Amino acid sequence: MREAGTSGLRDFGCVAIDYLLVDAGSATPGYTSIADSGRKITREFCPSCGSPLFTRAETLPDSVFLKTGSVDEPEQIEPNCQIWTRRAVPWVYIDEKLPCFPEGCPSRPEGPQD
Repeated sequence: MREAGTSGLRDFGCVAIDYLLVDAGSATPGYTSIADSGRKITREFCPSCGSPLFTRAETLPDSVFLKTGSVDEPEQIEPNCQIWTRRAVPWVYIDEKLPCFPEGCPSRPEGPQD
């Protein structure tokens, strides 16, 4: 995650690609890298401002991992788990009322594991 330009915190939701509507007027630029799993992931951005929009995982071609900051009403989204807690910096709050996974979520082992 830190390689993606963050302090280790990111919030996203897994969305079926059939429900994704990008109103950008052009293709979303992106770059592909190799995740910890050894699989390819592609991060895509707004062509106008460069804001991160979503990540595609090679192992889940029918879904995207949508950055919640890119949606119109992110307050409507509630977390249901925390992943990669092993990599959290010391000051990160880990809500232990939610399922926590030190690595990627076992139900989606090939998610955006960067």
